[in-house]
Amino acid sequence: MLDRRMGVLEGARKIDDLRMRHPYPDLMMFVPFRGVSSESDGYPLGDVRQHWHPDALAKLDKKMEAYVSAVRDDIMSACRDVLRAYDRLVPREKRPAFLGAVQSALMEEWDPIGIRGIPGADDEYWSYAPQIAEMLDMRATRRDVLDHLWWLETDQMGFPGDRVATERFAESLVRLRNSFVAPEGPSGEE
Repeated sequence: MLDRRMGVLEGARKIDDLRMRHPYPDLMMFVPFRGVSSESDGYPLGDVRQHWHPDALAKLDKKMEAYVSAVRDDIMSACRDVLRAYDRLVPREKRPAFLGAVQSALMEEWDPIGIRGIPGADDEYWSYAPQIAEMLDMRATRRDVLDHLWWLETDQMGFPGDRVATERFAESLVRLRNSFVAPEGPSGEE
């Protein structure tokens, strides 16, 4: 899309389809593509256009051009966001230490079960650490991390959750990530 070899609607639909293969399909960076894909599904693209009457296509094409004009800048910006997301933040040589720091933070700062200090329980949350560390490394925002933690607490673990504490912890994880990143990296505090 950025190089104009693919149209905005076709590209948004393709990215929306591809996001379902992503380990975190609900990341905020995918929202614009989901929206455009949903809002534009009435506009025929590609080979299906040959089955439409030319008059009907002409009417739809005018509406489609207006819609594309309205969303083009946002979609192009979202494309650049996706490209930046795959440019990992944490330098490769720091990733093992970063994962360890996330593991420690899960027990020391989050601990929704309340097992901190219980002998032998220090690895209780370690299975969550790789996914959370990867999300952070792939430029997840505070909101993305909060949504994931809240899902873990309330859906996966079945606890009522403490939203305020979880929000603070999500902010803490973003700060932790930023401490492993070069100064010019993004803050991710959206």
